[in-house]
Amino acid sequence: ALSAAVSLIFGLLLWGTVLVAGGHYEQEHRVLLGLPYWLAVFGIWVDAAVITAFALLVCSLSTISVLPLVAGIVFALAGKAFGPLVEYIAGGANGQPEMAAAYRPFLAVAQWVLPDLSRLDWRIWPLYGVTPAPADVLIPIIMACVYVAAMLGFSVWLFSRREFS
Repeated sequence: ALSAAVSLIFGLLLWGTVLVAGGHYEQEHRVLLGLPYWLAVFGIWVDAAVITAFALLVCSLSTISVLPLVAGIVFALAGKAFGPLVEYIAGGANGQPEMAAAYRPFLAVAQWVLPDLSRLDWRIWPLYGVTPAPADVLIPIIMACVYVAAMLGFSVWLFSRREFS
């Protein structure tokens, strides 16, 4: 709830800034500040919710106070880079078939464990007017909800089994 409030506040601040500065800034496409903008802000919030759920899972396992922060940062970077990496390997790794063949089995397994957080980035719609297909919005939201529910459930289960001395 706190991250939703922060996303909303920062979204409103950015929205106001774009409204104020929008008339004096020359660009090819007009920024869409309606539904496309708020969908992009929602995607940022869902992204933060997935990262927070993972950090909470690490908190329930960790005895080192800085580990959830470091693991959350690494998870966020890996989740954001995962989608482009899969596309790069699936596209032939820029003419390097041996590299693509070597990493394809690993990525096939990793796709079931690591969420593709880059699919929650819908900034292309408000910035360039490219409307995503409904499946390109719904499937990442469902993926994120399932991942958050699984991580929170696993966190509660681990924390309830933890022994405090």
